[in-house]
Amino acid sequence: MRFGSRTGNGFSNEKNFQTSGDGCLQNMKNLLKQFDPLTREEILTLRPGLYADHDLLSVAEHFRKNKDRDREVAVFELILRSPEVTEIVSYQELYFETFQYYAWHKNYLTALQWVYVAIAFAEQHEEGLNRANLRRDLAEIYLRAGNFDVGLALYTQLISGDPGDIWLYNGLGMELPEVGLHSLAIEALDKGLELVSQKDPHQLKKQLLQLREDAVNQAPTTPDRVAEVRPEVLLNLRAALRMPAKIREGYKSFAPYPPAVIRLTEIGAENQEAVYAEIIALGRPLIPALIQLAYERDEETGSFHAVAVLRAMHAAYSEELALLAPWLDQADGNWQAELLTSTIGKVGGYFTQDLQRITADTRENEDIRVSAVTALRERTHHLPALRPATLSFFRTLLTRPEAYEASEEHFMAFFIGQIVRLDARELYPEIKQVFDEDRLEPGILDLDFIHEKWGQPRLPP
Repeated sequence: MRFGSRTGNGFSNEKNFQTSGDGCLQNMKNLLKQFDPLTREEILTLRPGLYADHDLLSVAEHFRKNKDRDREVAVFELILRSPEVTEIVSYQELYFETFQYYAWHKNYLTALQWVYVAIAFAEQHEEGLNRANLRRDLAEIYLRAGNFDVGLALYTQLISGDPGDIWLYNGLGMELPEVGLHSLAIEALDKGLELVSQKDPHQLKKQLLQLREDAVNQAPTTPDRVAEVRPEVLLNLRAALRMPAKIREGYKSFAPYPPAVIRLTEIGAENQEAVYAEIIALGRPLIPALIQLAYERDEETGSFHAVAVLRAMHAAYSEELALLAPWLDQADGNWQAELLTSTIGKVGGYFTQDLQRITADTRENEDIRVSAVTALRERTHHLPALRPATLSFFRTLLTRPEAYEASEEHFMAFFIGQIVRLDARELYPEIKQVFDEDRLEPGILDLDFIHEKWGQPRLPP
């Protein structure tokens, strides 16, 4: 694996580190003072969600500037384990940096755990953004770990689904010589050179030729380990390399379902166990596609079966899938509607009672509480049957003793904003009381918007 920036995916650190300086400068200085004495191990033991994700980015940037990669990635992990989800943080880049760090240190098990979580996050929150790249990352880590069969099977899936993706052959050309599969690298690079002979939009011909020359030169000095690959895996890969293809321009995260996974959308009760057993026997190469199917919003039956098979896969590969266990444990019934929201829960989510608990707990980080109340508003909008209970809970929050504490004024302003977005006019008397008693931070809410939306008497400034 060539570590550093990805080729062909448009990733950048800029989004993360440009947004991380927001907030009070003094508070940030105080936060850095808290983190500076901590070791990497001590950072990893901190409770996730104790600090806002965007604040922690500033801490990570601080360690990066000091060339302290170990603590920088520890902070990334703290962010990725927190419940918050915000648009101002590029989580996919943090996942990439984290599993790259572990792979670089040859801790392949932990690297695999983080790639699987990154795959699940992308399916849950980003409709599979960078799907093909993440599966390629997964394949390369398996190759580095010496599991050639899984790594090559994953590459075979990608090539079969999109034989015109030149980056696949480029990746194989870089990775396979590093693990002693020189002859396969040459075969893959020959396919890549065949593609760029048609058209070379990415100007890769020179690089592919150099990679091929390197593989040929390395072959006599390093034993070729191709005999360690199962014959069936080799046969399938070579068949994929022979597929007719035209080079694809631009970037597209294309990864269609393997035929075995498609069967989960079609099976009936009479042959369910047989299909499950077939997929489980095929093993790890199907896990990314199963995660994709599990999160399909319009494929209720397939999603149900995908979760069931993933649970069986987790039993077989519990260490590699360890970070997915909390989600799989909760994914019962109508779990997508009952658990998932866009603002809280990076993989999996929270039941309504858990969101209420987080929202009401003044000891929680305020950003997490705002995320939780936003999730309650979002869920109530999609599940109208929840509306009476949600309004009752919101009314309690507006009038309970804690709502009169000065430390709640900032949260109260954001909270009322979510009530307005839910169009909960029933709570106007309680909201007016908050204004009359000066119990929220001014300048956050658009009072004209509330007046125009609800047609109520104008609230005091």
